[in-house]
Amino acid sequence: MSIAGLDGTVTGAGRAALVQCVVGAAAVTGGFLAVLALLRAPELDILRTAAEGFRRARRRSAQR
Repeated sequence: MSIAGLDGTVTGAGRAALVQCVVGAAAVTGGFLAVLALLRAPELDILRTAAEGFRRARRRSAQR
């Protein structure tokens, strides 16, 4: 699919494809940034600490 017409200008379909590409890239970037923000959230530190404590307790009980 060509985004340029015969005279070199961007066609309507080409413009729509470019806009769709930019919007898709922005959505992917936004999603990536949201995941990074979640990974840095203090609430997850609590979950990580709880998971580590659970693992330690499980190891201790397995050693007995």
